[in-house]
Amino acid sequence: MSIYHLISRQGLDAQSDSEFILDDANMASGFIHCCTAEQLPGVISRYFPGDNSNLMVVELNPVALSEELLWEPATDSDGLFPHIYGPINRDAIIDVHSYGAKLG
Repeated sequence: MSIYHLISRQGLDAQSDSEFILDDANMASGFIHCCTAEQLPGVISRYFPGDNSNLMVVELNPVALSEELLWEPATDSDGLFPHIYGPINRDAIIDVHSYGAKLG
């Protein structure tokens, strides 16, 4: 099962030469926020309202992550969400989709 991380096109492009993706906005909480395909619509409407033409959906293989992945409750939602405690290694990336594209 894939998990997904949301990041702006500029944020992703700025790290195109890096071995890892590090989302500073997410790391302020100590981890990188991710979600499942089922959780994606709710996460987008809650945290990314409005024009999402610049939003990228990074599809990840959780087994390939080099950093710790924990499934934890969110403070404002039911269910468990995947949180990555460190940068995302590029070999864990399955694909990168523009928002609105068909996933997986």
